[in-house]
Amino acid sequence: MNIIGDLEETSSGSVFLEGSTNHEARLKRKFGFIAQKTTLLKWRTVKENLLLPSEIVPGKHRKPEDLLKLVGLEDFAHFLPKELSGGMQQRVAIARALSAVPDVLLMDEPCSALDDFNRAELNEEILRIWRKEKLTTLYITHNITEALYLADRVLLMDANPGRIVEDFNVPFERPRELDLLQNTEFQKKVKWIREKLRPKK
Repeated sequence: MNIIGDLEETSSGSVFLEGSTNHEARLKRKFGFIAQKTTLLKWRTVKENLLLPSEIVPGKHRKPEDLLKLVGLEDFAHFLPKELSGGMQQRVAIARALSAVPDVLLMDEPCSALDDFNRAELNEEILRIWRKEKLTTLYITHNITEALYLADRVLLMDANPGRIVEDFNVPFERPRELDLLQNTEFQKKVKWIREKLRPKK
């Protein structure tokens, strides 16, 4: 993700977005970043955190009020991060990443610090935002169920050395509901992925 977002250099190969290098794309503010930790400034309110990108990078930005409405937090503009749940903090982080109207959203395990209930709730929120924004999203996760539920396409990576071992389209139609997780075919796909990633003896 850091290579795609032009935060790290490649040892070989190149990354392009619609004919532009990833470096050119980053300079044009084509990427929105969401990390595992929300990195919200704890002394600033939600609204003030959403104003931060416009204070740092000049150019077109969405209004905080519009971003709060998008993530369903209109009533929390003047709250501090510590007054929000973990899931709500992550929704603020998503809103902040959308401030500069990016073309690609890069998400690095945004649900990893949440319990199962809040993780499921945030997954639903991510899908709702995605349906509204129709934004190309690269989502990194170690959670197989989460990957299958959210994605249209999944790339499985193995370790030592890191490499892509499978690349496939998710066979489940949209819109998706949580009861899909109990579907027999869904569970078979989860098991198949788990076997693919199981360390070879």
